[in-house]
Amino acid sequence: MKNATLTGSLILVISLTACDRNNFSGKTTVAAEPIPVPTENYDEDSAAEPSVDAPPPAASKPLTQAGGVPGGHFDLDTATQTYAFNAGTTVRHVHEYDDKYSVTGVDYFKLLDAQFVEPTEVLTPDQTFKIIVANAQLSPGARLTINGQSYAVTDWEKRTQTGDLPLFSLSGVAGTQKLTALALTFDPQKPISSQLIPTVTDLVRKNAPGPGQTYRAGALTIQILDAKTGQIDPALGVAKVGAPGMLWESTVFWHKP
Repeated sequence: MKNATLTGSLILVISLTACDRNNFSGKTTVAAEPIPVPTENYDEDSAAEPSVDAPPPAASKPLTQAGGVPGGHFDLDTATQTYAFNAGTTVRHVHEYDDKYSVTGVDYFKLLDAQFVEPTEVLTPDQTFKIIVANAQLSPGARLTINGQSYAVTDWEKRTQTGDLPLFSLSGVAGTQKLTALALTFDPQKPISSQLIPTVTDLVRKNAPGPGQTYRAGALTIQILDAKTGQIDPALGVAKVGAPGMLWESTVFWHKP
């Protein structure tokens, strides 16, 4: 009798165990595999890398950098007319522009001193004009940025000399490109002395002859000329002195102690 009772108990235990494994439904439960834990460390503060196909950042504004360009500094002037040698001036001059504002270039649509003359202040919306560069051979490290596209100043000077220059306007009137950004930039890792001509303020403002009888003491010069009336002096590479059509000018140079 004892054996019969024990046998029945064992059968009951086995049956209950089988039911538990089948979850009382007749379907076998499959144990889920554990989710693998990543072994690499993840830094939440690190920024994701940009997409390879992402467009480059706009270059219309100069890069900011504490102390400006290393190895010196640059001065900036703007003017609205041309002058004979040793008989010049400028509308506004700022010493150590890059150091003062911690920039490595000049955004001509957002000059950081209200007394400077910006191109938009002297141009009418539909006025057609050209942008020219002179004395670039003396400042080969500078780059001219137009509407986000960057050019070596030496290349743009060659285009100035050959006449291969696009027409611009502020409104984008028919036959022109709409000028939305204009800047001059320098390599933020290289000393300014290797990128820009050294000279002094008085010589640039007075328009003393520079190396090789260059305009504005050889300072890097950017001018905007009226497309209809502007004339370029083939010897100086800038607008003809005394002739109509020169609308705006900027000069940049390393103010050497």
